[in-house]
Amino acid sequence: MASRLVSDALSLINAAREELELEPLRYLPKGLRQNALSCPLSQALDGLPVLEDRVMVGSDAGALALARAWETSCRWNRNEEAWEVELPDALKRFVKALDRGRIPKLVEKRAHRRSVNS
Repeated sequence: MASRLVSDALSLINAAREELELEPLRYLPKGLRQNALSCPLSQALDGLPVLEDRVMVGSDAGALALARAWETSCRWNRNEEAWEVELPDALKRFVKALDRGRIPKLVEKRAHRRSVNS
């Protein structure tokens, strides 16, 4: 189950990275559980905050690129002054599993951030 979650997440992250004109990843980086700025998905998206069901994006172009890659919706959040892009269901499942400790191989043991694919 966890390996399927990881492979599905990697495919969706690489689709987003392609739309953002970033190089694809060979694997998801390790990160911290329950941390919007340091989770594996955030690190794979160059530090964009990833919440349980959405990612926060500062630019119009970035938000539209993610929504296009994932075929999801986006909306402006006035309080945060950022775009909220809905995560596809597979990424929502990934975040939930990671936060519950079900993907231990992607949890960073130390509190520092690692660079992507290092």
